[in-house]
Amino acid sequence: YTSWISNQEKYGIYANISYAVACHADNTQYVGATNCEEQYMLLHCDEDLLPIYSQLNLEDEEPDFAVIHFIGSHSCYAHRYPKTFTRFTAADVKATFPDATYLDDFAAQVVADYNNSLAYTDSLLKIMVNRVAACPQPTVFVYFSDHGSSVYRDSYYDGRDRQCAH
Repeated sequence: YTSWISNQEKYGIYANISYAVACHADNTQYVGATNCEEQYMLLHCDEDLLPIYSQLNLEDEEPDFAVIHFIGSHSCYAHRYPKTFTRFTAADVKATFPDATYLDDFAAQVVADYNNSLAYTDSLLKIMVNRVAACPQPTVFVYFSDHGSSVYRDSYYDGRDRQCAH
């Protein structure tokens, strides 16, 4: 039995490959927008997938395969975690990297938002891994990220480059 549960869009310029896989699942559910052009896509944090994840029958003896498709740190980082989850601030970033003169207030806030989005994703993965760890039968949990980002790492640049793919 296969499940595809996604917070990303069902179709659009970014979703064609994932939809080609998802449409073959026995159970396909989307909590996000229908397509990537909808601003509605930014309203759902990945925790909206947890109620559906909790309904998956991981305790039976039949083999299952489930894909839980986060948005993660895509789009505007500040929209990828609830504000109540804020762990890092621009001041934290500037204090950690005092010699990074290219980190103005804007860049430091983007770095803080990116780090908050990663910490948020980690917190959701912890919930999911703990559920799998409690399963009575052997279970495998694998996490894949499709790419990283260079977020003002050593210059005034936010995006994908060769270094973040390594």
